[in-house]
Amino acid sequence: MKFSINQEEFTSEPKYHYLVNSEKSCFADVNVTHSNIIQNDTNNVTDSDLYCPRTFDGWMCWDETPAGATALQSCPAFVIDYNSQRNVSKRCTENGTWLVHPNTSTPWMDYITCIDVDDLNFKNIIKNVYIAGYTISTVVLLLLLILLIYYGSRQCIRIQIHKHLSISMILNNILWIIWYTSVVNNFVVVQNNEIWCQIHHIVTVYFMLSSYFWMFCDGLHFHLSLFVVFVRHHVPMRWMKAVGWILPTVITAIYSITRCSIPGETERCWMNESITFCFIAVPVIISLGATFVCLIKALRILCMTLYEVPNQRLSQYLRRAARAALILIPLFGIHFMLVPWRPKFHPVAEKTYEILKATITNFQGVCVALLVCFTNPDILNAICRLFRTSEAIPMAEMTGVRGRRIFGGTRENVV
Repeated sequence: MKFSINQEEFTSEPKYHYLVNSEKSCFADVNVTHSNIIQNDTNNVTDSDLYCPRTFDGWMCWDETPAGATALQSCPAFVIDYNSQRNVSKRCTENGTWLVHPNTSTPWMDYITCIDVDDLNFKNIIKNVYIAGYTISTVVLLLLLILLIYYGSRQCIRIQIHKHLSISMILNNILWIIWYTSVVNNFVVVQNNEIWCQIHHIVTVYFMLSSYFWMFCDGLHFHLSLFVVFVRHHVPMRWMKAVGWILPTVITAIYSITRCSIPGETERCWMNESITFCFIAVPVIISLGATFVCLIKALRILCMTLYEVPNQRLSQYLRRAARAALILIPLFGIHFMLVPWRPKFHPVAEKTYEILKATITNFQGVCVALLVCFTNPDILNAICRLFRTSEAIPMAEMTGVRGRRIFGGTRENVV
């Protein structure tokens, strides 16, 4: 028979206690068979009654095996990157002792066969893509944040929103870089399910949610700017901060508490797929959908108003800002929407999915920075000054000063 791990038993208690119980059960009932006997070559065995004793190697139980034979069983499913459909072997030598490693003189099992080398190499490539992408995005977002701080108007609400959006994305990127370098790469941390890596996961989820909700605040502000008149600066910004920083805290708490209450859901630093991920995906998709609706409505009003009172420069700028935001929304949400359709048991499709997801996710920060710079006149003008361009951007029209007359007065500049 082939050895199989009882997954329900393993996921219902910590790994340490599982292995302790496995070792006890290995010697408690000698009639239970754990491994198959293959390659039973007794030509060089002088004593047919010679056996290697039953043993526990720290992970698995091996039955008594005739001298000169090899024991075989399925690879442990609970070890990361091990394929349980492959087999691990342990050889009993002709003198009735288990084979030892020539360098360490300790019992040796051929667990190397449990690893799919091609799959492991692909995972390393994807991991490096994530690290490189998040690093590039972080650098670009830091440059954007510096430009927003030094050249952006402090009275403009949208500039303030962009600052918060940049900060949340920078922190999220840094946490993901730490995750891929210190957690994913560290077999011991993941297997022992260190408490700090679990906390790290929760904090990363929080800042990821915060990024999406600040994206929603940006679209909501753009929409409200066309409808709400004479609202004080601090009133909407107060609510924006509540949505961008406090609401993600509530959602993250619900997600964490729910996942902790389900047995086995907190193993391996929470790296396993979980049904509780819907607590994260659903609010993100709703926020992106709401942002999309706000921008569509705003773009419609802009088109109607500018058609009645044409202003070429302002029209070009505002439409460009709305289109940029509309492009950014599906870019942010596509990998969340594709989660239910993630291909399984199709190696080529699964690899294509992982490459696409890594590329889109990593360079969101770069796209945010480019689109913000592309649609913000203050930043464009600052960049032009830095590169000593001969032509300046007409700030009077581009910042919406004249636009207030067109829209009948808004609470702030349109952007």
